[in-house]
Amino acid sequence: GMLKSGTSSLQAFFTQLGYKSAHWIVPPGKMIGDLILQAKSENLPLLHYLDSFDALTEINKVQLGTFGKCYFPQIEDFDQLYEENKKALFILNTRNIKDHVNSFVKWHSTDKFMYMNCPHLFVNATGTEIPEKLESLILAHNDRIRNFFKHKPEAKFIEFNIDIDKANVFEKFFDTKNITFPHENKTKP
Repeated sequence: GMLKSGTSSLQAFFTQLGYKSAHWIVPPGKMIGDLILQAKSENLPLLHYLDSFDALTEINKVQLGTFGKCYFPQIEDFDQLYEENKKALFILNTRNIKDHVNSFVKWHSTDKFMYMNCPHLFVNATGTEIPEKLESLILAHNDRIRNFFKHKPEAKFIEFNIDIDKANVFEKFFDTKNITFPHENKTKP
């Protein structure tokens, strides 16, 4: 999934379950996206520097205020991530699309930052305004992932809508220990 789609909630959930989970930045302050880029540049498996973690909940690199500093392996290198980690559980975290885009807008104008600094992601996006283009990008990404896994019945895949789903959706893959799924970082109206 994309940032602002429940990654903090997934992080809190996996941490409560006792998994060693990483969200966006790992000690000593490295972005997960940087570590994936490093592995990619060294021709290593993309998650090479992250193999000590049980779960990764936000893997992109978005460095606000710094031109050209973004990378979305879940979009740009998804096929490779899957091929190198076929036994992993892949989660497409989603939410109401209008709320999702609104969260980008309200969180440091991340919609504009992404549009200015990640133009390659928006090549096929439709709409005239940045929020419309972002909505198009998110919906296209979600559809691509759904279609990808539709043709891979052997894969471990789940779509989790932060607005609707409960922790029991994961019971097919692991014991949720009756933990109520947390909802972190709710966007204020």
